[in-house]
Amino acid sequence: KRIPTVDDPLWTGDFNDDSEQMILARAIWGEARGASRMARVGVAWSIKNRLGSIGKARLRDNYHKIILEVSQYSAFWEVVGKDPNLTALKDPLGTTKNLLNQDKWRETYIVAGEVIGGGIIDPVNGANHYFDDSRAERPPYWATENYFVKKIDNISFYRL
Repeated sequence: KRIPTVDDPLWTGDFNDDSEQMILARAIWGEARGASRMARVGVAWSIKNRLGSIGKARLRDNYHKIILEVSQYSAFWEVVGKDPNLTALKDPLGTTKNLLNQDKWRETYIVAGEVIGGGIIDPVNGANHYFDDSRAERPPYWATENYFVKKIDNISFYRL
């Protein structure tokens, strides 16, 4: 079976074929590809900060379990005709002809590896949730002052 790589990230039809770096890069790409590098690092860390927590009655002990958990990351939801994120994360290079976006994809993949490996310090101080103010019609129920940690660009980070 083919294993997606940074230069050939085309989805195989099963996200479990992805390495942890690839699935994290896809999540960052789908959720925050238009954001700054620092915001993308924040999104990556908010996902990493869920490692070891319990979700949907099971231990989140790897990136696949966190990212593919039902109803957690909207970029992975199938919303035909409404949301291009799933298409973009399934084929990060094939959905853009813009060379700057292709470079940004490669940078995002590198960021994912550096966050996994601990090479980048957590800029969101333990936050494990976020939402993009520019895209949300209204904040999620959990986005309260009590849990707010930091804002980077249009992305607000929360520790629940």
